[in-house]
Amino acid sequence: MTLPELRYPGYRRRFYALYAHLQPGSLKVKKGDAVKKGQAIALLGNSGNTTGPHLHFHVIHGKSPLGSDGVPYVIDSFAVREERFPTAASKRARERRGCDH
Repeated sequence: MTLPELRYPGYRRRFYALYAHLQPGSLKVKKGDAVKKGQAIALLGNSGNTTGPHLHFHVIHGKSPLGSDGVPYVIDSFAVREERFPTAASKRARERRGCDH
């Protein structure tokens, strides 16, 4: 399993993104590609003991999914079939900036 490496300005430590339960063969990016916020990178799948497609997303400090500590992160929105659902954190940030939408 290859995990995407995340690079943050000002941090020496490397972080990795773990995407679990993606649809087999649905990756739209390859190793070394730079991705942009909002870019679709794969389709959700349904593996394991579940009732429907879903995603497990983790930011971790090492390449081992089970042997690495999680790193806190914030998701400002997500989309389902092109409908966007802002999170509470992004709503608060917009309120602080004086935006009402």
